[in-house]
Amino acid sequence: MDSALKGLFGGGPEGDAKASGAADFAKRFAENGSGGFSGEEASSRLNDVIGHANADQVKNATRSALGGMSEDQQKEFGSFVGQLRQRSGNDGNGRDYSVDDISDLFGQAGGPAKGVDDFLGGLFGNGNSSGGKDDGGFDLGDIFNSGIGRMVFGALAAFLTNELVGGRR
Repeated sequence: MDSALKGLFGGGPEGDAKASGAADFAKRFAENGSGGFSGEEASSRLNDVIGHANADQVKNATRSALGGMSEDQQKEFGSFVGQLRQRSGNDGNGRDYSVDDISDLFGQAGGPAKGVDDFLGGLFGNGNSSGGKDDGGFDLGDIFNSGIGRMVFGALAAFLTNELVGGRR
């Protein structure tokens, strides 16, 4: 996996460090699930890979990430997404979102995203993962520090890393 990631992140010490970190993160996620990393690391790892992915890769990785959760966790996250989208004015009815709905939304937002802030802004409004607030007054950085958010976005980073290494760009 490291050699494929080095091609993705470029050469030199910085590219090597990112490739090694992404491979380590994906391995730790596969071995320990969401228990082996912080919300800050999930955000950082997602930021490293989201700009290299297309919409289909983000959609597939999202489906894989959510597919590893219990039905109750999927419903909890779907409700969370509905509340955030209603708060930011992107969806007026505040409905709960299914795995398919979330995968489609994440794919649409992730395809053109250059980083985590673009991705979250595309999903929930003018958000900023490093302390800014969306139009509804919610600090989107809090998503990564909630139990369910850390789990979903960490899984997304790990599965997206694997998607990118698989050469399906």
